[in-house]
Amino acid sequence: MVYPLLSKRLLFVSGKGGVGKSTIALSLALLAADQGRRTLLVEIDTTGVVAEKFGKEAAPLGQELELKAGLWSMVVEGRSALDEYLRMILPRIVVKAVLRSKVYNYFVAGAPGLKELMCMGKIFYEVVDRKKGGRPVWDLVIVDAPATGHGIQYFRMPRAANETFTMGLVHRETQRVMDLLRDPERTAHVLVTLAEDLPVSETLELFRVIHDEMEFPTGPIVINCFHSDVLAPATPDELKTFAKSIGEHDELLLDLLEKTRNFQERHTRNIRNARRLKKHTRQHSLLVLPALFQERLGPEEIKPLIRTIDEQLSGNRELPPVQPVPVPTEALA
Repeated sequence: MVYPLLSKRLLFVSGKGGVGKSTIALSLALLAADQGRRTLLVEIDTTGVVAEKFGKEAAPLGQELELKAGLWSMVVEGRSALDEYLRMILPRIVVKAVLRSKVYNYFVAGAPGLKELMCMGKIFYEVVDRKKGGRPVWDLVIVDAPATGHGIQYFRMPRAANETFTMGLVHRETQRVMDLLRDPERTAHVLVTLAEDLPVSETLELFRVIHDEMEFPTGPIVINCFHSDVLAPATPDELKTFAKSIGEHDELLLDLLEKTRNFQERHTRNIRNARRLKKHTRQHSLLVLPALFQERLGPEEIKPLIRTIDEQLSGNRELPPVQPVPVPTEALA
């Protein structure tokens, strides 16, 4: 069974820096590949971080690298995408002259929004125009979009170019891109956040731009690193008994109580912000993922996230109820 979200042709995974956006993009890509979808995971303007997670060297810009059965990665960068486009439409001898031209290089370096526009054109080509035997090469393309501020420029450029050039090749091609980006049958934007005050505020602004201003279809909103209520505090009597059992090691108990209280406070804050997010995104569905306390998050380490995404997309789990219970520090008295 392929879940509706993963049956799209194009997924953008967006969010502010530091919320685990790239980890979620990889998790979705691995899940899609496991469901039999030929999946391409696109990174924009990176050094090939995904390839490193699989112990491989990144492929040249704009070329795919097979990571595992059913999953490939690709790094897309604006200048290389433009060079590739010119190679497709111009004779080889002309392309060489153009690429060496100082005028061309100054133009590429200085033209506002050109690199962003060419990146989106390359992504469109991989989704729609790249075919083998009359069929699309990829079932699904997942784009690990740049962090919020820069990422928005990538989404705005096709529309800006389309409105600037009201006829001709640029207008026709950017219209095709816009039609793909606004098609809920083929495309969805997955926003990733933490259930903390500032990340949720930025996610709500990103949602407003993508959903309301640009009219792009949005999928579920992913709350990453959600702190569950796994350290439920003990009763005062239980804490007193524990204090007696460890005798002179009171510092250990105090440290345990402090960590328990921190987890409880973060859990309560996470619940509050998750509810704020759901309220202001018109009851969009949420995927709530646990915090993973590991430095390296490769294919093996993120398996718990993939399982949780799998369970929630299949409708087996919901947002946990709020159960804030203060830690009774008076138990040490």
